[in-house]
Amino acid sequence: MRPAFERHTDRLRDEEILEIGSFVPEPLPDEEKARFSRVTGMPEAPETFPAVAIGWPETKNLARLLGRDDLKTIDPFVRADIKRYDFFLVRLCCSFLPESEETVLHSARFIVVLKPDERGRQPRVSTMYPRRVLDPVKETSRMGLNASLQFIPLVGATPAVEGAIETGVEYTKLVPKMVAAFNFDQSGALWDFERTDADELRGVRYMYLLARAPTGAVSLWARITLSAKVRFRDRLRNAVFAPWGRAAPALELNLLAERGRAVRPPAAA
Repeated sequence: MRPAFERHTDRLRDEEILEIGSFVPEPLPDEEKARFSRVTGMPEAPETFPAVAIGWPETKNLARLLGRDDLKTIDPFVRADIKRYDFFLVRLCCSFLPESEETVLHSARFIVVLKPDERGRQPRVSTMYPRRVLDPVKETSRMGLNASLQFIPLVGATPAVEGAIETGVEYTKLVPKMVAAFNFDQSGALWDFERTDADELRGVRYMYLLARAPTGAVSLWARITLSAKVRFRDRLRNAVFAPWGRAAPALELNLLAERGRAVRPPAAA
């Protein structure tokens, strides 16, 4: 198969950014009435609230990437449908920007939903990547041998336990830091990002999906939303990325367009 995209980078260049802005926290029930921005219509967020950039999606027609022998090795479901549908390999990305002393990005969720075409035909997601990324985190387990020669766990206990001999075992535990929710032939894709003890939630994250569209498709519209949980001043806050204001916390764009403009979703009725 021919290379589809350039290599991953540690940061997005300005020309690669589709939208950039801060997460906006949802008001708390016991919070004083929030002040709303006249420009965005969203509650005014602290300047230190985490920011995020969504990169331009890149899309390649799968048929143009395949060599003569590649059909023998690709997913059998795709191989069976490749003559009846157009398949597009889409690379998505977002970049979580540095935090402040007051805020910590705890987790985030990236969702992309494919929209029906002008004839009401629904594109589908045939596969997505990555499905699961794990972080190795070192932990220590302590165990004691008491006077009756029985092993007892010493969770939170002090070493000076009368009549007990303590031992510790250090081991590596795999903790999920990126997990995808996927069912074959669905209309969208979802990735969850988690902060771990080994890795802060910052920097660029790349995601891929294979979209199946009607043959001869000239447009492939998608809606992208990004939400997060942010630890702000010792409280966990739900937040949303809403660059166009409170009525439209999402981006819509044609994945087949050559760096066209994202379209502002209509306001809710």
